[in-house]
Amino acid sequence: MLRGLWVTVERDPAKAGGLGEVSKTIPREMNRHLDMDVRVLVPGLAPILAEGGWQDAGPCLALDAGVGRGPEPFRLLQRYEDDAEGWVYAVDNPFWFGRFPHLYHRAGESDPALGADPVFAANMLFNRAAAAFLPYLAGARARQPGWPLQAFEGGLDFVMGHDWLSGPVLGLLPEEVPAGRVFMLHNTYDEQRPPEEAQRALGLPERPTANTFGKFSPLE
Repeated sequence: MLRGLWVTVERDPAKAGGLGEVSKTIPREMNRHLDMDVRVLVPGLAPILAEGGWQDAGPCLALDAGVGRGPEPFRLLQRYEDDAEGWVYAVDNPFWFGRFPHLYHRAGESDPALGADPVFAANMLFNRAAAAFLPYLAGARARQPGWPLQAFEGGLDFVMGHDWLSGPVLGLLPEEVPAGRVFMLHNTYDEQRPPEEAQRALGLPERPTANTFGKFSPLE
């Protein structure tokens, strides 16, 4: 059996688009149809924690976000979702994550405590926290009291990150977690262009179909 951790900042109901959809469905289908145990790690966003049923998984770590607040506690929560057919973990910190409905492109928002780009800051802090919790989940160390009961048995085979949102966790993997790295590129916004521009630039005989945002993405 392959054991994988799907690290994402978006998951239905905390979503802004397609990443939130696939983060709910693809891990479920991998568990259902393949010999896999794929679990999901998300930030404790308001809509996610509002679903209820979360249990304290044990570890609590302190991280300094560098905004003058000093070290802050980050807890790891867990719950089993019957409809997703797998375990989901959440990194809980009300100040950094609990205020947001999702962590994707909230342009124009600023916060004196979080800086000029609070969504980016929260995203990167989630990546740091995810990497810090990985040894506890991966079975890379001997089990100790207070560690999550639902850690991967037999170690962790791969970690999957997505776009700029959670891809950085792959570069932060602790040495004691010798897991494979999988980077999934879903889409980027800046490279999207109107379909008629893409038609001209690519010399296409027909106007390409627009995506959800009314644009054309060469990455798609």
